[in-house]
Amino acid sequence: MQDGLTGKTPLHYIIEKKSPDLISWYLDLVDNFHQKQLSFEQQCQLDKSTVRCPSMREILNTRMCSGNSCLHVALDLAMEPKEKERILELLIKSGAQITNTTADGRLKRKLMKIPTVSISSQHFGLLVIS
Repeated sequence: MQDGLTGKTPLHYIIEKKSPDLISWYLDLVDNFHQKQLSFEQQCQLDKSTVRCPSMREILNTRMCSGNSCLHVALDLAMEPKEKERILELLIKSGAQITNTTADGRLKRKLMKIPTVSISSQHFGLLVIS
């Protein structure tokens, strides 16, 4: 569900509002929807291919036309560092992938500069929030 101009999703727009609480609310809303959808499909014994809604992972990792994922948008926000870290933590814990880098590896380099975030090769490039 991307707009036709920039390729932004609702989550891209919400992140630009710089509100960790709004982002958390949206992620909870998506998660609750998916849980209810799964329960409905199980109760009605529906084939999952009949209704196709994007997964949380797809929502978090969709790229805009510019190639930026939600993490790119969050990293580029001009805001107080602690609030930015809260936003990054919400996105990462919900399934945003740090492997969604630009060709020059910009995302990984920026994440390594954040003190509460560490990247471990033993986690196969997954982000670990310490």
